[in-house]
Amino acid sequence: MGQWYCCHSEIQSSYPETVKNIFHQAMNEIETRTKVNGKTCIHFKPHAGEKGFVKFVTGTGCHTPVGYIGRSQVLLLDMDVNAKGKN
Repeated sequence: MGQWYCCHSEIQSSYPETVKNIFHQAMNEIETRTKVNGKTCIHFKPHAGEKGFVKFVTGTGCHTPVGYIGRSQVLLLDMDVNAKGKN
């Protein structure tokens, strides 16, 4: 049986709903494209008090530390990043 990974996430509340929807669409696409034998390998779940989670925030530039750090991990996206890329 394959192993799957859960990514608890939180989107900064100041993002407009349209941008939040784009983030959710992108997360759904990642879940779909990483399926193996019909089973999801990566699953995004809303942050619900877990110590380790990814927080999408707006700022200058786009960056995040690489790897699991066991606590809140900020994924900084430039204010102009508000569209999902092409395949």
